[in-house]
Amino acid sequence: MSKFTSEQVDCFFLRDRQNWNVSLSNDKINTIMTQDDSQEFVPETVLFGTTLAIAVATKLRSGLSFGYSHRDYCGMGILFQEGMYYYGEIWDGYLEPMLSFEGEVAFIAWLAMQSTSSLARLDDEEFFRGNQIVSRLRLEGFLEGTSSIRDYLLLYHKL
Repeated sequence: MSKFTSEQVDCFFLRDRQNWNVSLSNDKINTIMTQDDSQEFVPETVLFGTTLAIAVATKLRSGLSFGYSHRDYCGMGILFQEGMYYYGEIWDGYLEPMLSFEGEVAFIAWLAMQSTSSLARLDDEEFFRGNQIVSRLRLEGFLEGTSSIRDYLLLYHKL
């Protein structure tokens, strides 16, 4: 992986770092982002549970969507629209549904029985494995309004 310049780090993470409670220097982010990432995805099989699922469903119903929005592949996301919940891949900021749930009860039942590992796409092509997945950390960050860089660093670099 090539080293990021300070300007690139600022450009990529400015919005996230403004909302982040922990302050990191550009050098620290650079070091983390350029490490040899030969470590495997760490399985987390604890189910999300009903409490988290209800909170996510409620926040989605408020009009917010869960997922990244940038160019090309944006990972997995969740959307509530016109009485339906959708889970799927996001490309160029648009969700392409893989699963749909009619009503809140069905969505909550499904999400409560998922875990970071079950949604990590570990059986998929290498590019998709663990890439911008729906994880417990991201869901909790979504509920708290915290940043995506925080989730990445906690999940893959144990900060």
